[in-house]
Amino acid sequence: MHELPARWPSPGEGDGDPVAASARLTPASTMRGPDAPEFQGDCRREFFRVAARLPIRLSWLTTEEREELRAELDQPRPTPGAPTGDEVLLATLQRIEEKLDLLLEGAGKARPCSLGEADMKSAVVSASGLQTTTDEPFRPGDAVKVELLLPESPPRLVTALAQVVSGPTRRIEGRRQKVSLAFECVDDGGRDAIVRYACDVQRRAIRGRGRALA
Repeated sequence: MHELPARWPSPGEGDGDPVAASARLTPASTMRGPDAPEFQGDCRREFFRVAARLPIRLSWLTTEEREELRAELDQPRPTPGAPTGDEVLLATLQRIEEKLDLLLEGAGKARPCSLGEADMKSAVVSASGLQTTTDEPFRPGDAVKVELLLPESPPRLVTALAQVVSGPTRRIEGRRQKVSLAFECVDDGGRDAIVRYACDVQRRAIRGRGRALA
C-alpha cells in the first residue's frame, strides 16, 4: 500500500485535479531553488517531458543488484490461456502478500516500499528518464532503482532501472546536486503510464492557456 499524499502541490493547484496539481508544462529552466531540476543538452527528448513534484525514491545499486532488477523488470507478460502450475502458485503468493499487507497495516507498521508525502521531489519527468536532485554522491554510469508514484486512480507506482547520464566525474559527499537519469528498463506498462501522465498535463496546460486568452 502506498501513502497517498494529502495534496499534490504545484503553483496554481490545477483546480483540484491531482494530475494538474502535481505538474506544470512551463519550461524546466523557469524553476528556481535548490530542488529545481533543469534538463541540459544531454537530456533525452524522445518523449514529452513535464516539470513535476511527485513522490520519488532513488536507490543506488551494486552491479549484482542492477542485474537482479533488470531480470525482474524484463520478465515477459503472461500469455492468455489456462493457468500453469507456476501461475497458480504466483496467484496464491500474491493473495498471501495482500493479507500480510492488511496485517501490517492493522499493526501500524508501514511496508518499507511505500511511497508518500515524505518522498515528494521536484523533477522533470518523461518516459525516457528524469532529472531531479539528490544528496547521494554519484557519477555517470551509476545504476539507480527509480520508484515514482503517479496521481492516477488508484495511484500508479512505476519502477525503473536507470543509469546516471550526467553529473560530476567524481563522487562528492554531502552536497545536493542535480542528477540526470536515463531509463534502461521500466516495469510492465510503466512507460505508458508516464506518457499518459505527461499528455494529461499537456492537455490541461493547453486548455488553461485557451481559457486565459478567452
